[in-house]
Amino acid sequence: MMTLWGQAQAFATAPWCEARDLAALSSAHRTINTVLSADPIWWHLLVEHFAPVFQLLRSTEEGLDASRMSLPTSFVGSPREVYLALAATSSEPFVLGGRARLLLEIHELREWDRHHRLLVLRRQAALLARALGREDAAERLAEEAKPSALELLALQAMMAGGGARQLAEQAGMEWGEPLELECRKLTEKRLTRRRAFWHKQREYLLQELEWN
Repeated sequence: MMTLWGQAQAFATAPWCEARDLAALSSAHRTINTVLSADPIWWHLLVEHFAPVFQLLRSTEEGLDASRMSLPTSFVGSPREVYLALAATSSEPFVLGGRARLLLEIHELREWDRHHRLLVLRRQAALLARALGREDAAERLAEEAKPSALELLALQAMMAGGGARQLAEQAGMEWGEPLELECRKLTEKRLTRRRAFWHKQREYLLQELEWN
């Protein structure tokens, strides 16, 4: 029965699975494990599961079309290792717990989520670029991730009432007068917008009371 399970079946099945699903499937039989451990399968998973990452990298690198690429011979590391690294990429140290999210206003929360997605995406793209041997692209993407990191830094520092320097250092950002000034400007801008938002909400509430 297992002789019917080959690379074609793996290519058809794998994109519908998460890494833990493939691990469970691999443990079912030695033949399946051999097939699913092959580098072409994990490269196929990279292309299928991280399409937005390839798309972002393609926008910065001419001639990179993952949909038409087989596993490059210059690939650094194994596709499986890179896949797991991309899956584990986070926005740390910029992380909001459930309670912390309640401290942000609706418009601030939307901005947090947007910059959070952009930061993770650019970190993933930089990691992928290095695996493809495109160091210049990786450096550009790391540079492009800085504005989102700064926005998250300002939001989290505003919410916590300080601690911007510690957060910046944890994120590998060079803390100095320029960064401190930029963070302060963003924080003041957000506080001004928050006060305007509260004022508008108060006006709406007073209107409701007058109508009633």
